[in-house]
Amino acid sequence: MATTYLSPQQLKDFAQRVEEVAKKFPGEVVRIRHSFSRDWDGDPAIYFKILFSDEALMRHPLTALTNGVRNALIEDLALYGSEYSFYIPYFNFRTVGEQERLKDPQWQ
Repeated sequence: MATTYLSPQQLKDFAQRVEEVAKKFPGEVVRIRHSFSRDWDGDPAIYFKILFSDEALMRHPLTALTNGVRNALIEDLALYGSEYSFYIPYFNFRTVGEQERLKDPQWQ
């Protein structure tokens, strides 16, 4: 169950801005999913699931790729300086190949 203090319009705007970040990484980011929930300590959280193309890891070091996407999300969404600062962001990364093997429905 999603836990959020944001209005439906804020949620829609947030989703659109997440999509805009994904478009900054054509060929690398296949998609970015997000959900609002609570973390293991009960604090409000945003969970990001970033799916990379398999080729992205052949062209870029993993650390550079994950840091680039993470930083773009933090900066473009103003995660620490807006109405979203109430939420702790968590970032999870996976490749298309990994997802095909794991078939995790939460990553679809």
